[in-house]
Amino acid sequence: MVNPVGSVEPLSPLHVEQAVLGRCMEAPAIVELVKAELPLPDHFYRPQHQVIYSGLIELSDRGDPTDLQALKDHLERVGLLSQAGGPMYLAEVYETGQYATDPIYHARIVARNYRVRRLRDMLTRSLSWIDNPTHQDDIPGVMEAIQAEAAKALSDIGSVGDGQAAQFASGASFVLDTPAEIPAIWGNGSDVLWARGEAVMIVGGNGVGKTTTAHQLVAGRLGIMPTVLGYPVVPGSRRVLYLACDRPQQISRAMQRLFSEEHRQILDERLKVWKGPPPDDFAKNDGLLAQMCRAADADTVVIDSLKDVAIGLSDDTVGAAYNRARQKAITAGVEVLELHHQKKTGTGGGAPNTLADVYGSTWITAGAGSVILLEGKAGDPIVKLKHLKQPAQEVGPLEVTHDHETGISAIQNQTDLLVTARNYPHGMTAQTAAKLLFETHDPTKSEVEKARRKLDKYVKDGLMLARGGSAGGAKGGDPKLYFLTTLREAS
Repeated sequence: MVNPVGSVEPLSPLHVEQAVLGRCMEAPAIVELVKAELPLPDHFYRPQHQVIYSGLIELSDRGDPTDLQALKDHLERVGLLSQAGGPMYLAEVYETGQYATDPIYHARIVARNYRVRRLRDMLTRSLSWIDNPTHQDDIPGVMEAIQAEAAKALSDIGSVGDGQAAQFASGASFVLDTPAEIPAIWGNGSDVLWARGEAVMIVGGNGVGKTTTAHQLVAGRLGIMPTVLGYPVVPGSRRVLYLACDRPQQISRAMQRLFSEEHRQILDERLKVWKGPPPDDFAKNDGLLAQMCRAADADTVVIDSLKDVAIGLSDDTVGAAYNRARQKAITAGVEVLELHHQKKTGTGGGAPNTLADVYGSTWITAGAGSVILLEGKAGDPIVKLKHLKQPAQEVGPLEVTHDHETGISAIQNQTDLLVTARNYPHGMTAQTAAKLLFETHDPTKSEVEKARRKLDKYVKDGLMLARGGSAGGAKGGDPKLYFLTTLREAS
């Protein structure tokens, strides 16, 4: 096929509309993405295109194919094929679709042209009022009519666009109305694994349970599982969009362990799954993730996995661009859960178990609110959960078991300092607590400080009392001792 404009010049408005419709014939999912930008057939200028788009929407809403043959059969069945331009014109539209490498970009051009037409029509009608001799003596009436036309035009075009004005907030609201405590999607109190409005990344090697954990969090957001690993999950109010980019059939089989026929209705109404890679690279098209969530009416998105949605994540430019896509989705009110992997070897050649060992640009982890590591080997019955980056108090480390038959995970042999403290009637030091928590005879300064923060939190909550010492233990003196409240009172 020759270039529809016969040169390398940009597509004309007519051919832009054809290109968008042609891409919509590739898959119903593309129709859903375009609908987020162009919710109504009237957004297309040419009447034939309005008929074609109406047919595509009807097919997509029914879950039917939207390919050229299916669209032709549908329009013929409802008696609108001739109004759509006939079979030859449909084929022309389909072929022009190859020029829309990014259907969202071209849909926005259609939306922009629609805005221009609406405003031009509004101005034309306003001028006709002014030019009408019977209205020239009624200036207030003319102004009222113009305002009514402007309001109608703005209302008509208000459904098209990305609503960036909603991102503005007053300084007082932004600073003073934010809750003092971190609102958790997954967590309890200051033990927050996934904070509201902040992306959470679950990283680890193959076979350590990243997808298994994600599926349980999906169940939590759907209101099916109240807790995951003993921590409550807040249900979402809209849908969950699961981007099954990597081996979707395997993901489907894994989900069957957790969900059954009794969940069919809620899965049908509340879960949307995108199979395979997205239509475009999120780093190259940083608005696409938010658009896909909007098209699915989702307030939660699970990306399984990052390597499939942005190519070249080790490059800082790509990492920063992906983070921009992530933040746009969050700003649009979407909670983001990402699955990712580590480098093959860690810093210094050791095991990859630090934040620096997460694969890719530093901007990937920098833009996440929480980074959780599942550490172990593929198929290990027990893996370790470590908080590499936390929005509040560090959770873990925890030993986690995955039941491969049910798809449910549980905490194994968790050290509970409140229980263990009963064995220390004369008081427990932060050094002792760190040895117990991290299962080591020689805890690092960082591990001791983490244990101390956990003990101080118990003191703040009234569960323990502290006596003597300084924050780090006075040099040459006695370190601070922590007692269970009941034991301390008894002494």
